[in-house]
Amino acid sequence: MAEINDAVTAVHEEVWAYRDEVAIQQLVARLYCQIFRFLINVMKWYTDKWHKRMLWSLNENIYEEYKVQIDDIRNLSELIHRKAMTRMLAGIQASTLIRKNENARFLADLRDRDRNADAMRQEGYFERLRVALQTEFRDTMEKTMGNIQQGIADRLLANVSSQIAGETALRYLEQRAQDLTPIVRPAAPSMGGEAPVRFHDGPITIAAICAPPALPHHTSKDKIQLASARLESFYDRHNISPHFESPDALFLTNPSVAARVQAFTLACASEVLHVCSPMEQCEETHSALLAARFAASARDSNVPTLSYFCQLSLAPVPEWRTKETVELVRLAYALIRQLVEILPDGKEFDEERLGDAAFQTLDGTLATWGEAMEVLRGLLEEVVEHQPLLYIVIDGISLLDDVSRHSTDRPLGELVRLLCERPAGRGGHLVKLLFTTAGESRALNAALEGSCTVKASI
Repeated sequence: MAEINDAVTAVHEEVWAYRDEVAIQQLVARLYCQIFRFLINVMKWYTDKWHKRMLWSLNENIYEEYKVQIDDIRNLSELIHRKAMTRMLAGIQASTLIRKNENARFLADLRDRDRNADAMRQEGYFERLRVALQTEFRDTMEKTMGNIQQGIADRLLANVSSQIAGETALRYLEQRAQDLTPIVRPAAPSMGGEAPVRFHDGPITIAAICAPPALPHHTSKDKIQLASARLESFYDRHNISPHFESPDALFLTNPSVAARVQAFTLACASEVLHVCSPMEQCEETHSALLAARFAASARDSNVPTLSYFCQLSLAPVPEWRTKETVELVRLAYALIRQLVEILPDGKEFDEERLGDAAFQTLDGTLATWGEAMEVLRGLLEEVVEHQPLLYIVIDGISLLDDVSRHSTDRPLGELVRLLCERPAGRGGHLVKLLFTTAGESRALNAALEGSCTVKASI
């Protein structure tokens, strides 16, 4: 028993560390089968009658039989140890290869920066001289223009002030005269007299000229957060970042899929990727597992990330709506709320596009779908303009294809096109858009090129 205990203890930590390795688990099952077989033989001998135990004890080969079983247990333990060491060495080699690739990329970036720095140093002197001359000229012109404007303002201030004061007094006297007595307007001037003086001429237009132009109304991030808070009542926040008990997606073991996802992540340009796995009738699909792990990794790296996991509601819906349209609206509102949370702080936004009125019109139905798309477009433009990198992860969009009533054909296509327009990027700002589906999606097949889709097999 001590030898069996030593054999099990020697591989316990390794079995626990590589519990997801199928080959190691099979060897563990064989190990325990041998242990139970040994224990069955011992218990059978122990529970036999005393004269049978005595006869068995006289058998000279009884110890050899038990020793063979113990040797089998020890051999299985050593085999498990070798398998674990092989797996560990493979992991070390993969880590070494990744580190070498990262070092090579890092060195290449350093060389590029050194070349750019040398070029900038060579051209920097004349550039700084040009900027200094422009700055000095601009300061001189601004100072001169300021003096000229101040002189003009000083000369006109007295005249403008007196005219405004006289106009104000005249209006006050006219108003008082109208209040006290009715105004008599003769039809013709009196005999030998002059025409009555009329004080109802038009007002002086200087005030209108000097009035500042109307400025557009602005709103802040805090006000947008308060205005859009009601949208959370239309969807479940659990669908933004669900927790799955299952391990990672099995099709990530496919080298082509893993390489495509890695290339999508490390690409230095905006990109759209659709990972299409086989159809699965469950909540924890392999596509959802991939999307959940990808979104969690991006958020752990402090990268702004939008995510949503589509699920058709089991609750009944009104006759004039479908489960697909309800979930489509939830997807759009969830993206809007997440974009609001990552808006830049301290910036003012156009109230006409992102003000309280824009969010109050959204009623959770397709009747206000156009307004929701305008709000989503405005938020995406603001976020992409100020964030150097943005990830958008959407799983299960194929569930929104209404193949019977076609209730989501037009709005779903609009949403997909709107999201796919963003990866065009602005300047150096990147947008990475990842779709994962368990089965084909008509909307994605219509909007994306074939090179943007990778088929995954479990």
